[in-house]
Amino acid sequence: MLGALKLNPNLICMKGDVMQIADENYVKAYGESVLREKADRDYISARILYYYQLYENYIYFISQACEKYLKSILLLNVIKVKDIGHDLVKLKKRIEESVSRLPNILNVEQLVYFNKLNEMCMNRYDEVPSSLFEDEIKIYDGIIWSIRKYCRFIIFDKTEIDKNDNYVGNISIEEIIKFDNSKPMEYSIPNGFLEKIINVESFKNTKKYLVSNNDYYGNAEEKKDIFDPLIMNWNQPFHFRSNECLKVLSEYIKMPVAKKSKNNIQR
Repeated sequence: MLGALKLNPNLICMKGDVMQIADENYVKAYGESVLREKADRDYISARILYYYQLYENYIYFISQACEKYLKSILLLNVIKVKDIGHDLVKLKKRIEESVSRLPNILNVEQLVYFNKLNEMCMNRYDEVPSSLFEDEIKIYDGIIWSIRKYCRFIIFDKTEIDKNDNYVGNISIEEIIKFDNSKPMEYSIPNGFLEKIINVESFKNTKKYLVSNNDYYGNAEEKKDIFDPLIMNWNQPFHFRSNECLKVLSEYIKMPVAKKSKNNIQR
């Protein structure tokens, strides 16, 4: 797989005519070229599923995108992720502890829904209820944008630029912070897959699912809402029918005992 990585020029150094790549730069390249692009694809898949009213699948793919974006940030900073698994909260905490130079990734409202999403994404066998309300797609779009904008090579110390003759397409942390939620559509990542969807004509059929009713990606004139209105989607797990049902099913499949959600947001 590493042979297929699209290496950022900043990861390559020359010794004579020989290209050399430090071990840590393979890690950074994987975070950028593999995890970020897979996360982009998961995000687009989520919005397509939302269009077709497959809301539980939408929640799953949004969580998958968040997981890969968070891991992308960690690998781009050469921090191990293999001991965390799929827990979004633990991944975010690892970033806060290990990449302290990053500001708070999520605002207060986003954090509430991020925690809710984390509970639902652990819901692989329908252990706990899941819900989606009419305005939450915009909140999850914002969560995706807020995490993804750090999934790139970031210069934390401007003096580092002068040390690197291959400085191409990197950005300082100060420049990223300038792009707040008031002008998110002006921000883009060089060679990002979402940016390719938006700008390359051959992706026009996919683009409509990405930019429709999206406050973070695409131009204002492209934002015709193609999604059917959603008031509420609620899923009650099958085994919530009775304790006896749960007991019987547990003989055949591992059914973790559901805990009451701390982030069950009432409307």
